[in-house]
Amino acid sequence: MPLRATEAGILEAYLQQGDQEVEILSHEIGPLSNSFDEVKAKWAEVQDAILATNDREATAAERETNLEAALNSKVEELTAVEAKYARLEEKYKKTIEHNKLYSSTVRDLDVSIRSARFSRDNLSADITGLKEELEHREASFVVEKTYAMYDIQRKTLEEAKAHYRY
Repeated sequence: MPLRATEAGILEAYLQQGDQEVEILSHEIGPLSNSFDEVKAKWAEVQDAILATNDREATAAERETNLEAALNSKVEELTAVEAKYARLEEKYKKTIEHNKLYSSTVRDLDVSIRSARFSRDNLSADITGLKEELEHREASFVVEKTYAMYDIQRKTLEEAKAHYRY
């Protein structure tokens, strides 16, 4: 039994030492527990920051996607506008060419109209002159006709007188 008493003494010493270590550890655990709570709070803050960053990244990615879609839409609009511009430019060139041709035709027609007016005015003057000459000849013809009739009547009267004298 003496061995048991020594064993019990050793065990009791271990137990006291364990109790002291538990007491020391319990004193040390307080600050560690506070530290753990602080680390846990920091961990929550870091997780919140990570989640917020992820949300910002998701929002930024969505915004980037929206901006790319808007850019593509604007590029399509620009392409359509450029095509329309090219068509309008071609139409403008054709219109200018048509207007040059039209302007040339108008000038030619204007020259022709001026020439026709000049000819008309000359013909009108000729017609007026011919009308005056016709009126003059009519007047002369009436006088000559009247004179000729008078002359015929006179000869007839003279003939009649001569005829009656015999």
